[in-house]
Amino acid sequence: MERLCDSGSVRRIVSRAWFLGLVGIGLTGTVGGQVTISEFPIPFPDANSYSITLGPDGNVWFTEYDGNQIGRITMAGEITEFPLPPEGDFGAEPYGITAGPDGALWFAEQGINQIGRITTDGVLSEFPIPSANEHSLVGIAAGSDGAIWFTERFDNRIGRIATDGAVTEFEVPTPSSSPEGIVLGPDGAIWFTEYLGNRIGRISTAGDITEFPVPSAGNLEQIASGPDGALWFTDVSGNQIGRITTDGVVTEFPLPIASSLPIGIAAGPDGALWFDEADDRIGRITTDGAITEFSQPAGSVPIGIAAGPDGTVWFTEVGRNQIARLDTTVMIGDCDTGVPNSALPDGGTIASRIAACAAGGDKHGGFMRCVAHLTNYLSEIGLITADQKKAIRSCVGGPRMPQASSGP
Repeated sequence: MERLCDSGSVRRIVSRAWFLGLVGIGLTGTVGGQVTISEFPIPFPDANSYSITLGPDGNVWFTEYDGNQIGRITMAGEITEFPLPPEGDFGAEPYGITAGPDGALWFAEQGINQIGRITTDGVLSEFPIPSANEHSLVGIAAGSDGAIWFTERFDNRIGRIATDGAVTEFEVPTPSSSPEGIVLGPDGAIWFTEYLGNRIGRISTAGDITEFPVPSAGNLEQIASGPDGALWFTDVSGNQIGRITTDGVVTEFPLPIASSLPIGIAAGPDGALWFDEADDRIGRITTDGAITEFSQPAGSVPIGIAAGPDGTVWFTEVGRNQIARLDTTVMIGDCDTGVPNSALPDGGTIASRIAACAAGGDKHGGFMRCVAHLTNYLSEIGLITADQKKAIRSCVGGPRMPQASSGP
């Protein structure tokens, strides 16, 4: 059975973000990005949605730990819930979720020690994990080998399940390391965090494990593959975001606000990393370490986060029992183009490239010609539509040119 709910009561929060500085060229305005956040209530009360991912159908899928369901939300905010069998004392307790190589969603069921699979039309399969202790299964990710990989927190193992249900398990060398987050790395290996071991682990598809110590003491939560070819992770007790190269070099970036509780992290559509702060903020960090934070309503408790289609970022609000969508759009002066601030193939974003046009010209006509060339290029490579090109050019056609400098 599935339950369907429309977008219902939607609350939108608008905040201006990461404007690209100012330069003294004697003109007004700025070029940058604007963030708009829309919130969608989950029909099941107190669902505790801890994990979220983009599905192969273009929708966003999430787990409901206490709701004992898998949820799907469309770009318009329509939520469908798929109940899981009421097994165990508290149900399946689904936690991590990922899109699989077979066009289905795969998820970890903590309460019954199983890996679940659900098709995009709601057909469910479940596979028992023989050696998993209760509540051991946490993170889950698709591998480069066509299998699904997962963490076994209390068994201190990394697990692999083929799409036919065959399970293999690999012991983590450091005892009681508590592997937590897991992701496919840019090198084709699987990377994972060790919550208690204070290490980042790497496991090849053949099962060979290498561990890299993190310099500062902390508790490592989730991990994501970045656009720079490195892995990025959250350190919840160390209050920082970490970066590790595929050869093991670690860099740490402390967060500006103490006790922020960073947990989820994902590569965004704008060439930056986005992360949750359970202390009611969403953070953004560029690949060179520049951090911006956006406050959420008190009690939001964002936990899971994932990039969606069309320049969106989605996250769960456990405290307010909602799914939230974050849209980033290009701002030119006070004019919101409505165009997603997407990353460009050769680096930077649309906003940063327009900012470069402003910084490189001393007259409005030169600025407009630069933006015209840029939008032609973006249209040719399919990054923007004809209407979006028109929207950008309309915003740059005002009487005065914006100020700008290098930025994200």
